[in-house]
Amino acid sequence: MDLSQITDAEVWVAKIKTSLDEGNPKQKIMEWLVQKENYSEVHAKELLVAGAEALSEYRRKELKDRLECARKELKNNDDGIDAALVKALEDRIREMLAPEDLESFNRDLAAKGRRLTYHEIALIGAIHRRSIRENKGASPFTRIQKLAARSGLTDLPLDNRQIRYALAILEALGFTKQYGSATRGTVKDGKYQKGQCGRWDWNGD
Repeated sequence: MDLSQITDAEVWVAKIKTSLDEGNPKQKIMEWLVQKENYSEVHAKELLVAGAEALSEYRRKELKDRLECARKELKNNDDGIDAALVKALEDRIREMLAPEDLESFNRDLAAKGRRLTYHEIALIGAIHRRSIRENKGASPFTRIQKLAARSGLTDLPLDNRQIRYALAILEALGFTKQYGSATRGTVKDGKYQKGQCGRWDWNGD
């Protein structure tokens, strides 16, 4: 739209955008432009259309910014798995766990499922660390699996055997310690009693 022939067009487009954003009816704005500001109906309509387009663009940008902020907040607060922490933990594990020792665990794992990498052990450790601190020492495997999948730091889902082996390695290396075994749900006096997760400490840092 060419507004170059309209006096103070840029100023009025901004004013109209604000007025529309405040909820003022288009008809009232048209009447003001024609009756009070002496614009022709043609020019008033062009200004009104331009103001409405400016408002739509402003709202699209505002929504995009809000969505991006929400996405980042969810990622930070929900996933909460810091890639730098995982890398630092992986480096420490590599120093402590020789490749041949990891391979001995992987021979057992490979018989029934996937193997474990240093990175996966570190990722499981980072999530395990967070779970312990947020859940009074509990670290359910389902939570580890869910956060690992959402973290974007692994391409394949983790299975229970991988998590169990990784925690055993982390415990042997002194990063964590289990002090309460998990219990299965039972039926007592006709009522189901929910099982309990094992309890853990984190000593890594």
